Order: sequence, then C-alpha cells, then structure tokens
Amino acid sequence: MRYGCYCFSARFLNEARLPEYKGSTFRGVFGHALRSVVCALRRRSCADCLLATRCLYPFVFETTPADERKAPDGARDAGDAGDAGDARGARGARGAGGAEGAEGAGGAGGVGDARDAGDGGHGGEGGAPRRRIAARPHPYVIEAPSGERSRYDAGEIFSFNLLLFGQANDSLPYFIHAFNEVGKSGIGGRIGGQRAKFSLVSVTAAGRTLYDGATNRLYAGEVTEDLTGLLAPPPSGVAAPVALPDRMTAEGEAFAMAAGGEPGPFPLAADPGRSPAGGEAAPLSETAAANAASFSVSAPVSPGAPPRKRRPGATKPREEAPPVPEGLEVELLTPLRLKYMNRLGASLPFHVLIRASLRRVAALCHYYGDGEPALDYRGLTARAQAVAADETDLFWFDWERYSSRQDQRMLMGGITGRVRYTGEIGEFLPLLRFCEKVHLGKQTTFGLGRIRIKHP
Repeated sequence: MRYGCYCFSARFLNEARLPEYKGSTFRGVFGHALRSVVCALRRRSCADCLLATRCLYPFVFETTPADERKAPDGARDAGDAGDAGDARGARGARGAGGAEGAEGAGGAGGVGDARDAGDGGHGGEGGAPRRRIAARPHPYVIEAPSGERSRYDAGEIFSFNLLLFGQANDSLPYFIHAFNEVGKSGIGGRIGGQRAKFSLVSVTAAGRTLYDGATNRLYAGEVTEDLTGLLAPPPSGVAAPVALPDRMTAEGEAFAMAAGGEPGPFPLAADPGRSPAGGEAAPLSETAAANAASFSVSAPVSPGAPPRKRRPGATKPREEAPPVPEGLEVELLTPLRLKYMNRLGASLPFHVLIRASLRRVAALCHYYGDGEPALDYRGLTARAQAVAADETDLFWFDWERYSSRQDQRMLMGGITGRVRYTGEIGEFLPLLRFCEKVHLGKQTTFGLGRIRIKHP
C-alpha cells in the first residue's frame, strides 16, 4: 500500500483561536473546502450525482456501507477492537456535512463484535459468512498541530501533517489547493468578527519540497513508500533489504491553482535543490523514476559457489536466532477510541490492540493496496492473549467537537498515556509498526489513535 506523509507549513495572517484538540477543526474545514474545489454540479447531495463515481470528494469523504467490493476475510476473523463499526455514521447527511456523518458514529472500516473473533466470519443463518466491514476506511489522516495551545499571534508559523493512502496520493495538488482555500476563508473561533486566515508556506515530504507557497509552484518527487514491506520481515539469517521509496505517481496528472482560485495546469518545476542548469523545469517523466528493486545490504553468495576459507585460528561464527523482544511499551500520543465487546474501554489489553491493528491493516491494504495481506489472523489474536500488561499509566481524555451535521457539540473521549506489555511480542511488531504510521481506532481522520512503539 502506497503511503505518503506530507507536512504542510503555514503562516497565520491574523490572530488565531483554535480548540485544545484541533483535529476535528482541521478535518471539518478541509471537507468543506475540498467539496467546493472539486464539485462540478454544486449539488447538496452526492448520492444521486452523475459524477459521484469519478469525483474526488466522495472518494475521500463518502465511505458508505454499500461498497460493493468484498470485505477483507481476515478482518472478519480479527473481531471488533473498535476501528469503526457503525453503519449509521456513514448514513449521515451527504455533501459537506457528509464528512461528519461518515465517521460520526462509527468511522471507517468497522468490524463486528469481538465475540466473533476466530469464527472465520461465520455465524449467520445457515452458517453463511457475515459481512462485517461497515464501510471502507477513509484514505487520509490529518495530524493537526499538537499541544494544548489555543492562541496564536499573527505571523506565527504552524504545521500539520496529511497522511494519504493508495491512489489518494495522486490527488495531492487538489488537497493543497483545498487548504489554500481554507486559508482564505479562515479557521477556528472568531476574533473581532473574523476567523484566522493563513497562507501556505510549503508542503514537504521525505525531505523534499513539493510545493512552494511563495511561487505557487508544485515540484515532482518520489516521496511515497510501500508499507506492505513492514508486514513481511525477512527470515532469520537473511539480511534485510533496503526499502527504496515508492514514487508519487503524477506523470500526466499535474494540476495547479491558476489565478482566481480555479484548478488549472500546474507549472511543474524541478526540485529547488536539484534544479538543472539554466533554471529550466525538468520534465516530470525525468524526475519520476520507476520503482527501484530492493537490494540486500550484504552481497548474496551463489548456490554453486565454493565455500569461503577461514583464516587460521579464526572462529566459526555461531548461528543464533535473533533475540525476541520480551518487553514493549506503547505510548498513545492522541486519544485512542477502541471498542471491545461493543463497549468503549479505558483499558488496553494486548489482544484488543492486536485485533484493532489486524483490522486496520486488512482494511487499508484491501482497499488501497494490492489486497489483504496473508496473515495468521486467528493465530495472532489467540497468541496475543498470552501477552500481559504489567505497567499501565492510562487515563480517559474527554474532548468536545462541534458537529455541523447535527448542529451540536459532542464528547469524543479516548484513552491516552502509556502501557507496557511483557511476553513474546516479536511477531506482533510488524503490525504495530504499520499502525504506528497510519493510526488506528475510531475517528482516525481527526488524528485520533496515533501511537508510538518502544521496545528494547
């Protein structure tokens, strides 16, 4: 699955007042702005729009339970850890308010109750498999500015991250244009009768500049990576291949913001740090190289080659299995909302964390990658029961957001803090490393469910 992490830097043009947790605010204005940018028919509803199947807005925001693509089988085995499960949330109001409905009650990629774990997805009438995924996951996550700070002065720089999955990476120029429009209309609470306006300074990814706000130019670059490599670690004794970043597929799909705010052809230029002689923009086809094959750090030995001779007195290296980490600490950087047995909980047993991770991985790879990975879903959930939480410093954090669809304020609590697990956790690390990048749980588009993994 292609994954891109894009850092947006912006400068406030006047004083700003933002809530303590800013993810919902950024997600809301992003949805309204993107719809205004890409909607051709200006309809209030996407449900009966002729262009809905080819429009970027419903692809990003309108994730419905009626998706005809099959649900990941492994997700059915994984049970419910609360990655989003209620189809009622996706049946909310469409249009700009649809962004609220799509994750309001359930979120993306929801699965059934954890009591179904290990049953192979069966249990319906006549033993027929049950469709457990309520909606496909959203192809993005917004990591809003961190910290509890709520006041910003005019001229201050702030930054936030936009994570994109799969083909959503190809539409980055539209997202840049949408946030430019957000800056013109303003964000946050009103001060002196107006919201805080801002201007984009730059957009960077993988150490490269992709957009320069001063010149309003987009630059081509290979900045995405394939996360499925995280799920297939090399066997013991085999050198790990060096993962080269996947390319951002943009060839022939360049866009720009022309004067007046209308989407138009983007003047593609070479990366500022790699400009060719004469200052002319390099063609996109020259800068977007094909995917490079992975290579091993250590040179392989051909099967028919003679064995290498050891120096006199040299000791034959002893073959040992790599050590299995016995301890693992998980830090919850933003509130994590997980359901187990159809209830939100303030504790985090390891098997609940793994169930959520399996479902998140299966759903994202199914819809935005090359298909659901071949993982031992039942075995992993069963073996996760043996891993204990020996040190827990978790607490419930409540925060409010305003729902424009329901015209009311809503409590959106989750658990934060740290928890340490003890046991054989080596086989679970690839799953957790994957989710460390993509978040997990409910309302991930707000930036909830961001975790950090620490192990010896």
